[in-house]
Amino acid sequence: IDTKDSEKPVLSLVFALSKGDRNDLVCQKATELGVPSIVFWQSERSIIRIEPGPSKEHKLERWRKISESAARQSAQTFIPEIYLVAGIEDLLAVMHRITGPGQKAIYCSLSENARPLHNVVVDNSRLHLIIGPEGDLSPAEEGAFSKAGFVPATLGPSVLRSETAAIAAIAMAQALWRAL
Repeated sequence: IDTKDSEKPVLSLVFALSKGDRNDLVCQKATELGVPSIVFWQSERSIIRIEPGPSKEHKLERWRKISESAARQSAQTFIPEIYLVAGIEDLLAVMHRITGPGQKAIYCSLSENARPLHNVVVDNSRLHLIIGPEGDLSPAEEGAFSKAGFVPATLGPSVLRSETAAIAAIAMAQALWRAL
């Protein structure tokens, strides 16, 4: 990710595809919060499935328009890059491309080994946040993230809907990072 604004603590949001208009909402709010890259991802437990062809391109175009509108409304100086990937292998390939040295990938998790976000955001590493689907990440996905060096974090004692978790994680990470 090439961003000239060194004050952008969250460089990307990875969001597991959700039903209804939740993907649109997350796209809009992540843009308003200044996230330079949004990756929509078909996780194992995503209800929405990615169909190759015109449907996939239509979704990407819709999210680009939502981002353009949100960027104008919130006076952002850029429009986020938007990706749509199927499966953990494709997601890890994108993460490998967009994650650089001195950056930290954090996946939000309900597992017992997840530490509170305020115990994970402890330095000025730029961040990549991963939000799983309703019902949380599968054990295989958590294992793949852990093997890739990503850090598990929890957002607190409440079990949040995925779109709420995405918005809360961005805002919390930004606040924690800026307080360092």
